[in-house]
Amino acid sequence: MIDDISIKNGEETANFFNKKFNELCKDTNTNPCEQEALILAQNGFELNQVKFNFTNVTADNVIKVIKLLKNKRSAGWDEIPLDIMKKAMHSIAVPLSVLINQSFECCVFPDSLKYAEVKPLFKNGQKQNPDNYRPISVLTSFSRIFEKVALIQISKYLESHSILVSDQFGFRKGHSTVGAINELVNDVSWALDESQSTLGVFCDLSKAFDCVNHSILLKKLDVYQFSNKSISWIRSYLHNRFQRTVVMKNNTISKSSWVNIQMGVPQGSILGPLLFLLYVNDLPRNISSKTILYADDTTAIIKARSKTDLEQKINQTFFELARWFDVNGLKLNQGKTQLLNFRTAQAKEGYNTEIFFEDQLMPLCDSAKFIGIELDINFSWSKCISNIIDRLNTACFQMLVLRNYIDLKMRINIYYAFFSVVNYGIEFWGLSCDSEKVFKLQKKFLRIMTFSPFRTSCKSLFSKSKILTVPNLYLFKTLVMVHTNYASFFNDNFDHKYNTRFKNNFQYPIHRLRLIEKTPTYMGKNWLNFRICLHRMTSKASIA
Repeated sequence: MIDDISIKNGEETANFFNKKFNELCKDTNTNPCEQEALILAQNGFELNQVKFNFTNVTADNVIKVIKLLKNKRSAGWDEIPLDIMKKAMHSIAVPLSVLINQSFECCVFPDSLKYAEVKPLFKNGQKQNPDNYRPISVLTSFSRIFEKVALIQISKYLESHSILVSDQFGFRKGHSTVGAINELVNDVSWALDESQSTLGVFCDLSKAFDCVNHSILLKKLDVYQFSNKSISWIRSYLHNRFQRTVVMKNNTISKSSWVNIQMGVPQGSILGPLLFLLYVNDLPRNISSKTILYADDTTAIIKARSKTDLEQKINQTFFELARWFDVNGLKLNQGKTQLLNFRTAQAKEGYNTEIFFEDQLMPLCDSAKFIGIELDINFSWSKCISNIIDRLNTACFQMLVLRNYIDLKMRINIYYAFFSVVNYGIEFWGLSCDSEKVFKLQKKFLRIMTFSPFRTSCKSLFSKSKILTVPNLYLFKTLVMVHTNYASFFNDNFDHKYNTRFKNNFQYPIHRLRLIEKTPTYMGKNWLNFRICLHRMTSKASIA
């Protein structure tokens, strides 16, 4: 019984899910307006003189592409896994290169590579509720090779001509979730330092990848100077695609019939995410407030000097968001969209006026999830650390149960599996006063893992296990961020010709809040200046 519908066998279950997954955007997609969407896409975009065209590839190019793909054993409808293809890549590289070149020349993506098998993955909640299942799409391995070749060429064109907006951090080389979080933390922190009222709008789009309108996407590609042949190839890639759902019931694999997919970018594909980035690429240019995008995660940061100005900017930003979503056929999930009124810990109260979007009240929250990390209104990170502590307490109990049955090497592997949650975002919450609680739990886990008494010193245990402490991990991750963005730090260097002791030090920005000093960017300058100072001292010592 699923959703009060009686289902007798596996084939009926597969057909039920296949129909549901194919109609995901039926209730979420609005009526898009192609003409207005094209006007918004052209707004603020500077045309370049070079058009994008696909170029021919060689057998060596195909071999490099196959090596770049992840070695997965999952296979599509043709039942050919990628690891088998990797073993035979030198034998198939030449005919594959010929087929890919013919595909580009004829502007046709092979129909046999447009078939996807979908598997329902249970998320949480009641298993009888079909809304608690997420579709996982598996394409053929040959399709992945064709798409990867196209992806490399399109990405090179987009980056060399700076077509993708800097506000987009998803699915781009040199960009990451950490970069997006750092952008938000810096922007909000400086707004608070300048005594601005700041509101964060964390948008949740309903089935965004499935609601991409093909006609609008292809028109936007024309705006971004894609040639007619390349657009025709992408049109062939998007159109006439099919999917079927595969389920396991009573130890028997059941498959639904094939159904045609009318819209959206292909789920589980390599090229699909990049096409989605191009679809939403003009969103930041049509929003007056600061925006930060990570694929379909859209965040707007609204800042103003006074309450009256903030109200005006809130209304303007929501109007601009609603307009862009409507004309592009996307829908805001208002139930999951969160609003945070950022303020300092000393502020007595924040913005308390009711906010409405499309006649629905949008309540202010105390915390919001942003790309996997929990933010609170004053960056105390207490909610984020509390979630980490809950997971680590569970990890300690599980290690207490398992340690008698596994060796030390396996226990260390389990440590890294559980404590990966600590690695993510520690650059931001590592200086919080609550981070000491995480460090204590880390030592507790280490004592359990090594059968050490409760009050044993952990210094030698960290050394023997080759595990970084939480403070050292914070330092390491901050330095990694500095190294990744090292070029940007030179813009803040002192610019004078006087031969002073600190002429090579990096300049600290003028600020009034200690909140600025806790950001990874500020702390990164601390570490760089410390290294410069240490180098100067060792140089003098060697001369002496």
